[in-house]
Parts: sequence; structure tokens; C-alpha cells
Amino acid sequence: MRVKIVGHMAEVLSVPPEGLEVLLDEPITLGELVKRLWNVPFSLFMGAKVGDLKVSEEYVVTGHEEEIVLLSNGG
Repeated sequence: MRVKIVGHMAEVLSVPPEGLEVLLDEPITLGELVKRLWNVPFSLFMGAKVGDLKVSEEYVVTGHEEEIVLLSNGG
């Protein structure tokens, strides 16, 4: 599964444009995944998408998602 950031937070958190490849042992909420990956709260982002579906920090990530895109404002 790939986790990408669109917007200025990608640069702030030093995430490459292609995102990060993430493997999960067990399901986890998106908010907890963000905290574990970058030690920042999900609230720093404007939202997230899995495909065309908008999701919140309560979304349960199973690892079967192809890509999760975190949205931050431009800058």
C-alpha cells in the first residue's frame, strides 16, 4: 500500500512525490497510521482519499488499499 501527501506537508515531512510504501501487520485507523509514520496529528491535513472516497482519521486502514492520499493546503 502506498501513502502519498499532496500539498505543502509533503515537503515539511520530507515525503517523496511517489509517497511511502507501507506494510501493515493489522488494521489501524488512518489517524494512528499518520501518527506512527510522522508523529504528527491527522488534523494537520485537510482530509484524505482512498480512490475517489473521502475518508476521515477514523477510517480503518486494512493494508489492502492500493493508495491513500493525504491532502494538505498548497503553499
